[in-house]
Amino acid sequence: MRARFITAASYLLLILGAFALLARPLQAQTVSEFVAEHPDVSTFFTLANATLLREAETLSTSRTLVTVFAPDNTAFRRLPARVTRKLHQNHTLLNDVLLYHVTLGNLTKPELIVRRRFRAHTLYDNQTILIRASSRVITVNGLRVVKPGFPFDLGTVYTIDGVLVPPSLTREILG
Repeated sequence: MRARFITAASYLLLILGAFALLARPLQAQTVSEFVAEHPDVSTFFTLANATLLREAETLSTSRTLVTVFAPDNTAFRRLPARVTRKLHQNHTLLNDVLLYHVTLGNLTKPELIVRRRFRAHTLYDNQTILIRASSRVITVNGLRVVKPGFPFDLGTVYTIDGVLVPPSLTREILG
């Protein structure tokens, strides 16, 4: 009887241990690990790394969660040459455009779908972006999310098919 109890207890511990391993959250990737696995957004993160160091450090230190809507590399290549030149020559302008792609809070795909249509505040001057979501399509200011949200150590990254331009800077950037 005692042997059966010990065997049953051993099996129970083994099963509970397996469940504990399965329930353990996956280790979130750092930004560099994320970019290494998702080179299609390397342009955005290279620019962000060069210009948003202070902001990134603040977010990392405070453990503030964010959602990043990162344009794919093709979106940057499609920008008119004069716009690319302006952004490379004016670091403040580039900084503002990049911050407009980041919102406070970790917006997961299920949360986006539940909220359906809403405005989210960006890190650029508290300006907002319009997010529309259904189970099939997510758009940000009309730009399509082409890859689902991927977790990283500070939140979630969605890949979008264009570069977001803050309305207050449209004339300066595109004009």
